Amino acid sequence: TMQRSLWPKLASLGLALWAWHLAGTAAAATLYVWTNSPSPTPPYTNWATAATNIQDAIDAASSSNDIVLVTNGVYASGGVRGLVTMTNRVAVWSSIEVRSVNGPGVTVIQGDDNTRCAYVGPDAKLIGFTLTNGHALAVGSGLDLDISGGGALCWYSAVVSNCVFLGNEAGYGGGVYGATVIDCTIASNWAFLEGGGAYLATLNNCVLRYNTASSGGGSYGGTLGNCTITSNSASYGGGAYTSALNNCIVYYNSAATGPNHSGLCTLQYSCTTPDPGGIGNITNAPQFVSAAVGNYRLLATSPCINR
Repeated sequence: TMQRSLWPKLASLGLALWAWHLAGTAAAATLYVWTNSPSPTPPYTNWATAATNIQDAIDAASSSNDIVLVTNGVYASGGVRGLVTMTNRVAVWSSIEVRSVNGPGVTVIQGDDNTRCAYVGPDAKLIGFTLTNGHALAVGSGLDLDISGGGALCWYSAVVSNCVFLGNEAGYGGGVYGATVIDCTIASNWAFLEGGGAYLATLNNCVLRYNTASSGGGSYGGTLGNCTITSNSASYGGGAYTSALNNCIVYYNSAATGPNHSGLCTLQYSCTTPDPGGIGNITNAPQFVSAAVGNYRLLATSPCINR
C-alpha cells in the first residue's frame, strides 16, 4: 500500500478559491443560521433574519474572521461543488469559524449518496457538529479529491473540533481527511482503500471506534496524541497504519496483519499489543470502564494511569 499526500494537489487547486474570500477587510461579524428562521434575509445578522441553511451564511461572510453561528437542527439540503466535481453539503472556503450553539448532539450536517458533509478550507474552523451519511465518490476526477473525505475533506491548516463523524464513506478517509481534529468522536466510518476513520490527519483527544478500511481501520498516516483507538478493523493495521502515536490507547482492534498497528507506525507512552518498541509503551489491557457502551474512561486499577 502506498501512502499518498494530496497537500500539493489541494494547494494548487484551491489557492484561487480561498484567496478571494480572504480579501475582505470588514470588521468581523456574526452571521446566524436556523432551520426555522421566520424571515431569512442576507446578511443574516440576527436570529430573526437568520439563514435557513449553513451555506447561505458562509457565502454572505465578508471578513476572514467572521463567525457563522448555527442553532439546533438537521441540515440536509443544498449543496455546493468543492475543489473538483464532488458536491459538499457545506463548503467553508476561507478562514471563518462555523460553530454550533449547542453541540453535535443536536446540530447535524447530513450528506447523502453523492454528497460529502463538509469541505473545510485553509485556516477555517468547524466546531460542534455531527457529520453523518457523507459519501465521497467511488470513482472520481481531480487527483483523488473526489474519493476522499466522506465526512469532511480538509486542508491541513483547517481545525475541526468537538465534532462526531458517524457513518461516512470514502476511498481515503471515510470519516475525515486532513485537518487538526480535536476532541472528536470518529465512529462507524468506512474507507474502501485507506483510513477508515481518518487519513493524514492530526488527531488530539479523539476516540476512533468501529471504523473499517482495507488499510488503517482507525487511522492511516498522520499524528495522534491522547487518543483511544479501539474496535476498528482492516486487512492491514486494524487500529493504525503508518501513523505516529503518543500517549494513546490502541487496543482491541482487528486485522489479518497487525491488528492494532502495522506499517511504519511509531508509538511512545502508549498502551498496545504487541510491544512496538519505543519509549514508555505498555502491553497490558487498558481496563476501560465499559467499552460495550462507549465508556472508555479507565478503571482505577488500569495500568495506563500515570503512565
